[in-house]
Amino acid sequence: MTLDRRRFLHFGALALGAPALGALAGCGRPGARGGGGGGSGTVRFQGWDFESALVQQNIDRFMKLNSGIKVDYTPITSAQYVQKIVAEYTGGTDPDALYVYDDSLAAWIGAGYLQPLEGMPDLDKVYDTIYPGNAETMTYDGKRYGLPYYTDCDAGADAQ
Repeated sequence: MTLDRRRFLHFGALALGAPALGALAGCGRPGARGGGGGGSGTVRFQGWDFESALVQQNIDRFMKLNSGIKVDYTPITSAQYVQKIVAEYTGGTDPDALYVYDDSLAAWIGAGYLQPLEGMPDLDKVYDTIYPGNAETMTYDGKRYGLPYYTDCDAGADAQ
C-alpha cells in the first residue's frame, strides 16, 4: 500500500505528539510498493524503541480519532534500527511511515526509500509552523521529506 497524501498528513498529526528523536517520513518508491503488510486502511509504522509505550498510546488515540485507519506499529531496538530498515527496503518489505535519523535522510532518499511530500495539501502551511532549523533538517535537494515530532536544543554548546 502506498501512503497517500491525505493519510500521511493525518498520520503526521499523530507523530507531532510523540516524544522521540528524528522525523516521520513518507516511505516507499512512488508507484511501487514492497511487501508491506498494509491492507486497505492500514499503515505500517516503524520506529526505534524509545518510549514505545507512549508512542503506542499516541497511536491508539490517533486510531480512535481516525476510525478508518489502522496503524501497525513496530518498535525496533535503537542500536539495530538503521540496519533493520535498510534490510527491509532491500527485501521489499518497507514500511509506510517511519522515523528517520538526521544522518540517514540523504542516503535513504538517494536509495529511493523515501518519497518527497511536495504537492501535499497544506504542506506549506504545516512547514510555516516548524522551526526553520527543523524544516531545513527535513529538506533535501529542495524537497521536503518529513514532519518533526520532537526537538530539543543544546544551550550548553554556545554558553561555553
